[in-house]
Amino acid sequence: GPVRGYLRATAFGSRCAWFMGSPGAQSVWISDGTAAGTVRVLEPEDLEEGEELLGTAPAILGANTPAPVMVFGTQILRGAAFLWRSDGTRSGTSRVTLPVRSWVNTFTALGDRALVLGIEQTAGGAFWTYLTVWDGITAPQLLMTQPGYLLGMTSEVFDGRAWFGSPADFALVSDGTAAGTRVIPRTRYGGVQQVTAFVGVAANALWMTAGSTLFRVDPGALDPVPAGTLPFALNPGEVVAL
Repeated sequence: GPVRGYLRATAFGSRCAWFMGSPGAQSVWISDGTAAGTVRVLEPEDLEEGEELLGTAPAILGANTPAPVMVFGTQILRGAAFLWRSDGTRSGTSRVTLPVRSWVNTFTALGDRALVLGIEQTAGGAFWTYLTVWDGITAPQLLMTQPGYLLGMTSEVFDGRAWFGSPADFALVSDGTAAGTRVIPRTRYGGVQQVTAFVGVAANALWMTAGSTLFRVDPGALDPVPAGTLPFALNPGEVVAL
């Protein structure tokens, strides 16, 4: 949801970026650890009336390059949603409008692009999920529209693709293109369970769970395959990667 008087910090190359403030007085800061290198790249006056920063963690594009870019979101309540990019300077911070009016659920960095997962609830109460890709330069592109809601979503990047899991209706996998974006129905996992946790990457494979069932994804594979049964079910908050 919107940032309401708390901080959200993230590594931004050799610097740190964080959100700060309450509705109507929000800002984004960048710091290299010195007073001279601590600046605001987004001021409260840069936001429209009613526009608020989303508490969703930003994505860092080109994180391992000399010139990373931070992508984050804002939204006007029951109105338009926006994507922002920043190179760490005020003049290099700008925004575009999302192609669909939806609440941003998460950002996932896939190399030099951001995958943006958005949720919309219609007037009739139905949920829709949207996946958008943005390189921070050209117009955002809608990759997928899907009925349902990725409740309690978790994500992991492996083998050039981003995996989105949820104990709700379905899971998603995307390489950042429309052709490479697929919905994985919960029936793929042999029951009512959906992906409940990503264990992480180990032994050149991505590991995930659906309840107590362990799955693995090998490089080049399209789908997870069963890899055993755990003595207990895993939820997202119960996994610590070492």
